[in-house]
Amino acid sequence: MVKRGQCSFCGSKKQIVLGVNGCICRECAEVATKSFGIEYVKTQATGKKAFNYSPVEMKKMLDEEIVGQDSAKEILSVAVCNHMRRIQSGNTFIKKANILLMGPTGCGKTFLMSKIAEILDAPMVVVDATGFTKVGYVGQDASSALARLYMSSGNNIEKCQKGIIYIDEIDKLAMSSSQDPRDPGGMGVQQNLLKLMEGGIQSFKLDPMSPEISIDTTNILFVFGGAFVGLGDKSNVKKEVGFASSTVANKSNESHDPSHDELTKYGLIPEFVGRVPVIVNMNELSKENLKSIMCETNSSVVKQYKAMFELSGIEVEFDNGLIDAIVDEAIKKKTGARGLRGVMEKDVMKIMFEADKHKKIKKIYIDRDLLDHPERILEKSELASAEEVKARMDSAKIKHAAVAG
Repeated sequence: MVKRGQCSFCGSKKQIVLGVNGCICRECAEVATKSFGIEYVKTQATGKKAFNYSPVEMKKMLDEEIVGQDSAKEILSVAVCNHMRRIQSGNTFIKKANILLMGPTGCGKTFLMSKIAEILDAPMVVVDATGFTKVGYVGQDASSALARLYMSSGNNIEKCQKGIIYIDEIDKLAMSSSQDPRDPGGMGVQQNLLKLMEGGIQSFKLDPMSPEISIDTTNILFVFGGAFVGLGDKSNVKKEVGFASSTVANKSNESHDPSHDELTKYGLIPEFVGRVPVIVNMNELSKENLKSIMCETNSSVVKQYKAMFELSGIEVEFDNGLIDAIVDEAIKKKTGARGLRGVMEKDVMKIMFEADKHKKIKKIYIDRDLLDHPERILEKSELASAEEVKARMDSAKIKHAAVAG
C-alpha cells in the first residue's frame, strides 16, 4: 500500500510502501535494488495512473510542512487536485486553471508550491519574471522557462509536459524605466507568456547547435507569484500596462481579493488576467507562525543546527528568549521565514568554531549572551569525561575511515 509517511531507512517524509515492521520510499528502494545488482527502472509518467489524493488529503500533507496559510492551502489543494484529475481523465473540454499567488515576501509562496510539486512527484522550475525580455532582444524570453523545465525533467518530454513552472516577481519591474528599448511597458513579455499558458506546441533549442525540441504545454501548470504591494490603493497606482507600472507607496500586507480592473491597472494585460482564474492570497506570517517554522517543522532552522552540532558529538539547546529575539529581528527586517536562518547564521558559526577548540564539550546552552560573546562558550557548556571524549574520537575515526574507503 502506498501512502504518505516517514521512510524507515532515510527518515524523510514522502510517499512510502508499507511493510510488516517498517516502510521504504522509492529512492531507498532504488538504492537497495542496485545493492543487490538489480537494475532499477523508473516508471515514466503516462497520465493514465490514477491520481489518488483528495483535496482534504493533500492539505493534510501540506500541514505537515507548512505553518499557517490554511485558506491558501485549501484553495491550492482543490485547484491542484482538479488539475491532476483533468489530466488523468483526458477531458479536453475542461480548460486548465493557472494560478496567481499573492502575498508579502517571505510568506512561503515558493515553498508551498515546491511541496505540492514534491507530493505530485512532478518536475518544477522557479524563474524570475524580471529577467525576461521580449523575443528578439538580448536576454531570456519566456520560452526559456520551458527549456529549464525540460532539463529538470531529465530531458523526458512526457514528464516535462506534466510539470509546473513557477514564475516569481510577476508584479515587479522588468526593466529600469519605461523607456527601456527591450520591451517598453512589458506588454511583449506578457504576450509571450500567453502563448505558453494557453496550451499548444512550443519549440525551443537548448543551444544553437542542438536539434529543436517540441513540448505540448496543454497540461503544464503555470503558477505566478508576487507581493503586489499596494494593490487596490487607487491613489497610488499608475494606469500603465506592463511590468513597468510604478511601484506604489502603500505597504499594506492585508489580504485583499483583487478585481480584474485592479490587476489590469496594476500593470497586467487583460488577456493575461483572464488566463489565471485561480487567485490565492497568502497572509504575512505572525510571530507565532515564525517561531513554529523555526523550531517545529521538519526542516526547521533549529533542527538543522542541532543536526550539524551532533555531527561533532555535541548536543545543543536553544534558549526560548533567543528564539524570540531572532524572530523579532526577522520581523523587523521584513524578510519573513526565509530570513530566520540569515539572522542567526553568522553568530552560530562563531560558536561552532569556538566549540571545535574544546574537545571536551558535550552540550551547549545557546542564549543571547553566548551569541554576543562566543568566547564564553565553556561557561554555557557541559563537559564530557575522558572516556566519553575517547569514544567520540574513535567514532570519528571509524566514520572517516568508512568515507575514505
